[in-house]
Amino acid sequence: MTLKKFADKRLYSRPFSTCPEWEYLPKTLTTKEYQDPYRAFRKFFKYQDVEKWREDLALVLDYALGAYNDSCDLNLLQMYFHLTKLMEAAHIIDVREVTHVDGYLKPALQEASEV
Repeated sequence: MTLKKFADKRLYSRPFSTCPEWEYLPKTLTTKEYQDPYRAFRKFFKYQDVEKWREDLALVLDYALGAYNDSCDLNLLQMYFHLTKLMEAAHIIDVREVTHVDGYLKPALQEASEV
């Protein structure tokens, strides 16, 4: 992917968005993950399976809302990066591939086609 194509805002930002494009620009994805966002999903589930993610997220919530004096044994920073990459990859897939929601053209695409 050339640098010019890499910076094409249509690859990461919705048309007619109220937010500046730079807010949608992925900040944690690698170049390969940006080119193929499904890579981030594969890494996410390679890190640990769905059931382990559920357990760990429940534990994070428990620690966050509880009054514990002991430390949490989870690698929270690693979890944060995996979850952030997952959200960014999901956003890119949505922008690039999803055109319809519940049988209707997405609102941003409707606006673009009316102009």
